Amino acid sequence: MFRSNSISDLIPKSLQAFAATMTRHYECPLYFPRVFGPRQCEQIIKSGLALPVDDGLVSGGAEGARDIEARKANISWLSPDDEQMWVFEKLAAVIEKANETYRYDLLGFTEDAQFTCYDRIGDFYDWHQDGLEGELAVRKLSIVIQLSDPTSYEGADLELFALNCDEEVARSWREDLRRQGSAVVFPAFEYHRVNPLISGKRYSLVCWVGGPPFK
Repeated sequence: MFRSNSISDLIPKSLQAFAATMTRHYECPLYFPRVFGPRQCEQIIKSGLALPVDDGLVSGGAEGARDIEARKANISWLSPDDEQMWVFEKLAAVIEKANETYRYDLLGFTEDAQFTCYDRIGDFYDWHQDGLEGELAVRKLSIVIQLSDPTSYEGADLELFALNCDEEVARSWREDLRRQGSAVVFPAFEYHRVNPLISGKRYSLVCWVGGPPFK
């Protein structure tokens, strides 16, 4: 669900200083281990579970729709209020580091952070892009935080299409992306998916950083 009120208006300007004017570079994806500790992950999970629950939509924006053939998951929206600002500060630091590689023209967070629950057998999200066209074109980078202990669930692995060309590489990335507290950053136009949950529960935090649409 796209939130039209930009979070960049709410985040301190010091956290919006992601913009870079150099020639844009490309690399997909970038991995950051141990961004959040186990206790911090549990704190985020607790906060997310206390929020109102929405159905995960596809296509985003005002035209987003529920489509159980493409996505089945529950989501909540984490706002950068006084209680949660520390989360956004950590995310901002990761994005700033990642953009040393991407060198995209970025302005700040475009939406609340999406707390996603894969907690029913079969929950999934098929291949999709987070942004490229329409009102979601402002999304430039996606960041996904793994909140769950990897031993607490089976399935529901995050996979990126760009890494599926080699099974050994894909398997290694799946293992890394399951590590609690880790973050992965990738361009929002990259195709990715979450395969079906087999058992347990997986929680993640997804955030988007925006700027002028790609040309």
